[in-house]
Amino acid sequence: MKNRVYATMIISIVFLFEAVGVSAKTQGFNVHPINAPFIQPIQGSPFQPILLAFDGRRGQLIAATPGAGKGGSSILLFRQPGNPGVSPESIFNLSGVASGLSYDAEGRMLFVSNATKREVMIFDRFDARDSGAPTRTLHRFNFPTGVGFDRASKRLFVADAHPGAVLVFEGLDRVQGGQGPSRTLGGETGLNGPFAIVADRSSGRLYVSNFDGVFAFRLDDLSAPPTRLPLAPGTLARGLALDPKTGRLYIAAPMRKSYFIYDGEGMKEVKLQAVQGAFPFSISLDEKNDRLYLAGTEPRIGIIEQAGGPPGEGPSETNRMIDRWIPLSIVPPGSPDRPSPSPPRPFHPTPPRPSPRPSPPDGPSMINFPTNHSPQKNTPLALFP
Repeated sequence: MKNRVYATMIISIVFLFEAVGVSAKTQGFNVHPINAPFIQPIQGSPFQPILLAFDGRRGQLIAATPGAGKGGSSILLFRQPGNPGVSPESIFNLSGVASGLSYDAEGRMLFVSNATKREVMIFDRFDARDSGAPTRTLHRFNFPTGVGFDRASKRLFVADAHPGAVLVFEGLDRVQGGQGPSRTLGGETGLNGPFAIVADRSSGRLYVSNFDGVFAFRLDDLSAPPTRLPLAPGTLARGLALDPKTGRLYIAAPMRKSYFIYDGEGMKEVKLQAVQGAFPFSISLDEKNDRLYLAGTEPRIGIIEQAGGPPGEGPSETNRMIDRWIPLSIVPPGSPDRPSPSPPRPFHPTPPRPSPRPSPPDGPSMINFPTNHSPQKNTPLALFP
């Protein structure tokens, strides 16, 4: 246990330096569209895991990876990720460290958290062929990570890993700028380093992964104390993926080289064989094909077929090998396997609200925050253990 804590502390400090270094070296707008061949290969980073999100309606996998060269991040798209030999397309580069990635297939909304800029970028009606800017940007965070959403109540949930809170915003389709949250689920709930968020309308639960397990809040009463899922004490939980048909929740546990399957009552651990490093950090589900995508810090993505087990039987195996790996090599735009991007669409951002005083040069304004969640500047944070 002590070794795990020490490893978490060391990697957290180095990750903080990496994020701050990116902030010091990059200025200007956050998104840099890719309209030329991507000639530098993606490199893994021991302190910046690859993040995954799946578009179930189009069968596409989206990934956030460390940027080629020095600093930043790249957002990649796999159009047919289940096919052998697939290569990703590079959508855009991010001037900062991508610390969260979520996708709402119903609303075609992409959410990208930028730890360096302390913001969440929202791409409405997302289309990978467009190379435009985000349509909305949310500020007022310390270290934003995962984003969850509940379309029934039109609420947006953002995990702020320090000091440990989930910020709740009303109006999923209109929140932007420095708008404050309507509610903050903070330290009194026991949250510590929240990372991923999934709302399950069928069970009425809001799942939040934590440094020491997974919490389940009630969607109909967020003020009620959360319950803990039955994980072993001290289990580091990172990525989450939900199968809405079965209600199964998949939980990435990188320090155990495992993922867990929670069916609403019991918990099953599946240990991954022959994997290296802290794996998996991120986990995403193709529910139609019952396929799991898993990623850690190495420049590749693992695939698990029949993640839910044989039809009618459910998951039974407690040890699994990765069925195959997807290496992160980029297909340049204009190649036979990738059409050239369409011209960028016009972008007309909503003017920001007036602020009582100018924002600091290195980040968004942090003034008059309407809750007890007070952002702190340049505070060390354990985000990726």
